[in-house]
Amino acid sequence: MSPPPPPDTLLFIKEQIRQLEATREREKIADAKKLKREKEDMLSKFSGMNNRMAAFENEREQQEAEKSALKAQWDEEKSVLKAQWGEEKSVLKAQLGEEKALRNSNLVDLNRAHYRPLATRPLP
Repeated sequence: MSPPPPPDTLLFIKEQIRQLEATREREKIADAKKLKREKEDMLSKFSGMNNRMAAFENEREQQEAEKSALKAQWDEEKSVLKAQWGEEKSVLKAQLGEEKALRNSNLVDLNRAHYRPLATRPLP
């Protein structure tokens, strides 16, 4: 068996081990802090993305609501215009019927006046 190393060597080795462990501990702490910062950065990015997505969804929902309101307004205006046109059309049809009847009556009168039998015409 070999003789044990001198006490100075043991102290030196113990000191080196302690320094290596301390260095390793500092590196672990630094790595943990770095990972924590990266995690916070990622959470911040995801939070920002979530906020943007929520804003986008809200905007889309608002646009859908506006579109629906405009469609309802258009449908209402269309039905009002359709009703007005129906009324106007029926008035115009009635006027046309009256004008036709008057024209036919005038034609009948004209035919009677122009084509009266000769016996009933006054002499010149």
